Amino acid sequence: MALQKEYEDEFLKSKFTLSEYIRRLQRWRDRYERNLDSRPRLQPLDLLSHYLTEFQHGKFDDIEIPGQYTEASSMTCLNHL
Repeated sequence: MALQKEYEDEFLKSKFTLSEYIRRLQRWRDRYERNLDSRPRLQPLDLLSHYLTEFQHGKFDDIEIPGQYTEASSMTCLNHL
């Protein structure tokens, strides 16, 4: 919530010119870019999602993927039920 309060203080509680508004937006953009750039480029999958690390492809051979059948396809869903 501190970030929200800081944003409100910066943009909502004061009146300023267009050039000042642009300068403040650029400062916030730079702040977020530094934050994103400081993150590691590669991370182990288990840090991101334990569901993906526990996924076992062999259990899900018969998954129907939405959109895999189109009108142009010669196969239909009825053939695969």
